[in-house]
Amino acid sequence: MLTSPNQPPGGGRVHDNGSGELIWPVTFLYPEHGHCDYIIAFNENSRFVDQLEAMFSDPPGWDSERKYQPSDLEVLYGDADQLTLINSSSTLKEALALLRPTIEGGTPVFVVLSRNSSFRDHYLSQHSFSVLS
Repeated sequence: MLTSPNQPPGGGRVHDNGSGELIWPVTFLYPEHGHCDYIIAFNENSRFVDQLEAMFSDPPGWDSERKYQPSDLEVLYGDADQLTLINSSSTLKEALALLRPTIEGGTPVFVVLSRNSSFRDHYLSQHSFSVLS
């Protein structure tokens, strides 16, 4: 479920859906455009690629050049010092288990970049990054 990109974190909480699965609030940042999306309910067993395909089935208004096509998106997790590239076929649960992140405020934050953008190369050159296998 998507909310307004301007909604501050805290609109959702991690909870069990009654079937033993955790539902997480998640934030996706698009640093190239200074934009973010706040997802209230991201099932831990959902894959990033499926979430991104749902979100980008219609191009967002801020992507006037149409660089942010689901098949061209990369998801990264980290902070100012270290970013980790996540396989978009991974589930949220798999990524969180491998990353073992410290999650501020109960909301994981992921960076989304497009392989079709020169901004991606510039952004990655400014950060150390690794690939999550």
